[in-house]
Amino acid sequence: EMFATGFSLDAVAAESENGRVTRWMQQVATRFNAAVVGSIKMSSQGALFNRLRFTAPNGRCVDYDKVHLFGAERKVIAAGRERVVVNFRGFRILLQTCYDLRFPVFCRNQDDYDVLLNVASWPQPRIAHWRALLKARAIENLSFVLGVNRIGVDGNDWRYSGATECLSPLGESLAAAADNSAEWIRCELSKSQLQQVRQEFRFLDDRDEFSLNSVTNRYQDCIE
Repeated sequence: EMFATGFSLDAVAAESENGRVTRWMQQVATRFNAAVVGSIKMSSQGALFNRLRFTAPNGRCVDYDKVHLFGAERKVIAAGRERVVVNFRGFRILLQTCYDLRFPVFCRNQDDYDVLLNVASWPQPRIAHWRALLKARAIENLSFVLGVNRIGVDGNDWRYSGATECLSPLGESLAAAADNSAEWIRCELSKSQLQQVRQEFRFLDDRDEFSLNSVTNRYQDCIE
């Protein structure tokens, strides 16, 4: 979350729509033939957004503006109004940022995603909640969950221990970074495993139907 600057509400450090950070993400995505994802504090149409940018190898970007703003964030940042699912290489990926993880209705799988991806600045004092919520979201939605959290100390002296993790649709840990460590982790997501689990555990068929009145759903293909 706000990976280029650290979590900050200072408008001076805001990125433009096609600024330096976006160009760097596009270059890395092309170089490694992979999607590069992170949230950026972005200035757009006269407002500031905490904007998650999903960048494909061809340079195309799919954006999600954080809906659930935390504390003083809402005094500076404009809240998003869309729940965004991107289709990339055969997986439907729900894009989320940090605090969104705490809201199960917003996270609810309406038979519209396979992977929940959350990028966060989740502080050390609440890291047990982070771990528990990642596992809960995987189990209750029968989906892979990728939770990516920062490490280090920010300008407000908040400490972050990471706990980046990939979980299976059954809530099992498939890969995890060591605490307080900046490292790569690798995890293979199997579409056949996902389908098998959803065939065996069919409780999503009995889910409560509802609509999110405060946001709209946006489904976007990220074709290479």
